[in-house]
Amino acid sequence: MIKKNGQEAIRLDGHDFILEEPNREVIREALFYVHYASTTGPVMKIEWVRDYSQFSVRNEGWGKDSPHRVWHDLPEEVGEWRLEILTATPEDFAPFLTDIRVRRDGWHWMSDVMTGSKLMIRPAVKAVIQELDGEMNYFFPMKVFDRDTGELISDEYHY
Repeated sequence: MIKKNGQEAIRLDGHDFILEEPNREVIREALFYVHYASTTGPVMKIEWVRDYSQFSVRNEGWGKDSPHRVWHDLPEEVGEWRLEILTATPEDFAPFLTDIRVRRDGWHWMSDVMTGSKLMIRPAVKAVIQELDGEMNYFFPMKVFDRDTGELISDEYHY
């Protein structure tokens, strides 16, 4: 094991992975913070504001042969991964979107990049995506409400 920034790190394939205990303390300043699959959903008690369909290949018109799903091969060094680009219009995506409600005292657990059933991002992440790949993405505004009072907590997130 090696030390990096005073933290234990594992070196794997030329990359250092730092072992961290999640405690909400910012160890390294960053433009934005990513939080994918997590246990914070129960802490925040995320609820969807309206019933909506989960986005899935099982949805009618979205299966593997859908004209909205265009597969692209990636460079050989990437391995077996493939890139799928969804070519639907914003209107086609609308049934899969909803605002959310969270516990206000758990609101601080929401990071700059989160997943629920879709990717939720804050403005700094949106700006990076627009700069690097703006023509390939749609951004759908979403709101975060207090689950008890219904008050608006944030309108800065986008799908």
